[in-house]
Amino acid sequence: MDASFVTTQGTTVHYDCVVKLHRLEETTEYESPSVTRQVRRSQRVKLKREREPKSSEEREPTNKTVKGERTRKDVERIQVAAKGADSNRRSKEACSSGHQHLSEYELKRLENIKQNKSFLCFLELPQVLEALRTKPKSSQRIIKKVKAVEVLPHRKSLRLQSKGLSETSAAGPVRKIRACKPAEHVQVNPINMDENSRLPEGLLKLWTEDYIKEDQHLPDLNRYLAHLKMMSIDANAVAKVVTRGINSAAFHPCSTSLLVAAGDSMGHLGLWTLGRDWGEDGVLLFEPHSRSISCLAFSSAQPTNLLTVSNDGSARSMDLERALFEEVYHSVSGLKSFDFLSVDCSTLLIAHNGGDVVIVDRRTRGISYESLHTLDPHIVRGVHVHPLERQYFVAVESRYVHIYDCRLLKRKVSSPVCTLMEHSNSISGAFFSPCTGNRMLTSCTTGTIRVFNTSSLVTDPPVISSVKKMMQVSQYDRPKAVWDPKQEDCFVMGNIDTWPRQIQVCHESGQLLYSFQHEELMTALCPITAFHPNRHAILAATKGGRLHVFSSPQ
Repeated sequence: MDASFVTTQGTTVHYDCVVKLHRLEETTEYESPSVTRQVRRSQRVKLKREREPKSSEEREPTNKTVKGERTRKDVERIQVAAKGADSNRRSKEACSSGHQHLSEYELKRLENIKQNKSFLCFLELPQVLEALRTKPKSSQRIIKKVKAVEVLPHRKSLRLQSKGLSETSAAGPVRKIRACKPAEHVQVNPINMDENSRLPEGLLKLWTEDYIKEDQHLPDLNRYLAHLKMMSIDANAVAKVVTRGINSAAFHPCSTSLLVAAGDSMGHLGLWTLGRDWGEDGVLLFEPHSRSISCLAFSSAQPTNLLTVSNDGSARSMDLERALFEEVYHSVSGLKSFDFLSVDCSTLLIAHNGGDVVIVDRRTRGISYESLHTLDPHIVRGVHVHPLERQYFVAVESRYVHIYDCRLLKRKVSSPVCTLMEHSNSISGAFFSPCTGNRMLTSCTTGTIRVFNTSSLVTDPPVISSVKKMMQVSQYDRPKAVWDPKQEDCFVMGNIDTWPRQIQVCHESGQLLYSFQHEELMTALCPITAFHPNRHAILAATKGGRLHVFSSPQ
C-alpha cells in the first residue's frame, strides 16, 4: 500500500489499518535477506488503481484501441516506473540507515510499516486497540470447591445395643446443633449480670431458710374456697423470667417470700423473687443446660437442692451454697421427667425420651444409673411416685397409663400392676394425689381431665369423674392438670375456652371451684401451672417466658 492511498482514503482504510497493525505487532523477526518473494497484490488494490484518474499525457483517444487493454498497459507501465523510482529511493535510504543488506521487498515492507504507524498514531488507534484488547483466558481449569458432606452411620441407642453407659457406642459421632455443657460441674454464674458480680446474699439466706410444713388437715371446701378468693395479682407479680417458652416451673418451699424457678426450651433457668431488686426485676438467669429443661423440682428433704433434667441428657442439682450445678446423671438420650423415689430424695427415678426409665442413687459415685428398664418402645412422657407406698410409680406412655412396682421391673419386658383405661388419645400427664395417693389425675390431649380411684391397685381402677376442657393449644403445648399439695381432692389447670385467659381450680368430682383471671395482666395462654407447697399462692406460666403469680396477703 503506497502512502498516497493510505492518507487520502476514509473510514474503510481505518479498519484495514487496525488489522494490519495487529498483524505487524505479532511479527517478531524479518525474513532472511536472501529470500526474495514476489509482491502479491490483492484484486481490490488493482481495481482501485485502475479506477485512479490518469494524467493528460498518459491518456490516449479511446477510438485508437480497446479501452480496457490500454488501461492495463498504462497501469503496468506506471507501476514499473514507480517501482524503479521507489527502489532507487529506498536503496539510498537503506544506505544511509545501514540497511544495505535488505532486499527491495523488505525495504518496501518497512516503509509501509512506518507509514501505517504514523497514520495510526495520528488517529490514536493504538490506544483504542490496547483498550479493546481483552486479556487472554487462563488455560488452567478452575475447580469449584464442594463442601464435604459427612455421611454419619445410623445411630442406635445404647438400649437397642444392650450396652451400659460405660461402654463406648459404635454408632460414631453425632451431629450437634448446639454446644453441650461439660459432663462435670457448671458454675452458678448469672448470665444477665456482670461477669465479676456475686450472687445476692439475701438469695442464699432465703434459699437455706428453714420452713415448717403444715399438716395436711384437709379443710372443707368452704374454707378452701375462701382462701382462693383472697388470692389476687398485681403488676409486680408479673415478670418475664426466661427468654423462651417455659416448660416447667416450681415454688421454693420458703415462707417469708415467694421464690419461683422456671426452665425454658433453650436450657435457661430463671430464679425470680417477688418484691426484690436482684438482677433484672428480681430475676437471676442461669444456663445450666444446652437443651430444653423438661422438668424441675425442689427437694422436699433438702430445699437447698434444685434438680433439673434436660433434653441434652443431663440431670443437675443446683446448690447455691457451693455455687455449682452438680451433674448427678448423664445419658446419650434426652431426659423427659423425673421424681424422687425415696423419702430423703437421694434416689431418683428418671424417664428417657426413648421409653426407658432408670434408677439413680445419688449417694454412689459417678453419673451412671443403678438399673435400667424398658417400659415403652416409643416414649415415656412422665413418671410420678406414690406419696406413701414409694415402690409404686405411674408411667405416662404413648396412649396408656400404667402403674409399676419397682421391685418387679425387668430389663426389657415389665408387667404393670394395673392399667388405667378410658383414654382414646395420648396422655400428657398423670399424678397421684399428694396426701394419700388414693386418686389418680390424668390429662388427655383431647382436653379431657379424668380422676381415677387408686385406693386399691386393681387391674382396672374405676373412674370417679371426667371433665371436658378446652386445653389443647398445639401439638407442642400439652397442658397438665396438677394437684394442690395442700389439698387432697383439688387440682388446677389452664383453660383456653374463655376470654379473658384464666386458670381454673376444680374439685375431684369435676365441680369448678374458682377461676383466676386478669384481663390486662394475663392475656396469653398458660399451659404450665403449680401451687405453692406451704402458702396460698399459685403460678401460671406462658410459652413466652412470662410468669403470673396469684397470692394472698401474708
